[in-house]
Amino acid sequence: MQKQNSAPEAIGDTVHDDVELYPLPPEVIQKVPQAQSHKFFVKDDEVVLVSSSDRRVADVIKKKPTD
Repeated sequence: MQKQNSAPEAIGDTVHDDVELYPLPPEVIQKVPQAQSHKFFVKDDEVVLVSSSDRRVADVIKKKPTD
């Protein structure tokens, strides 16, 4: 079984079926309706958005560094 921290994170990469994807919270969908067709997983300090239709990485949101 592949763990989230070994999952791909480059845009366009395919995420393996054994990486569990989660639906985006309703608050996010309300603010960004075009994200409705995406799911996500968390890897280290990043949120990885994945297209539900083909399981390809659509975007990677990195945690903002703290001072």
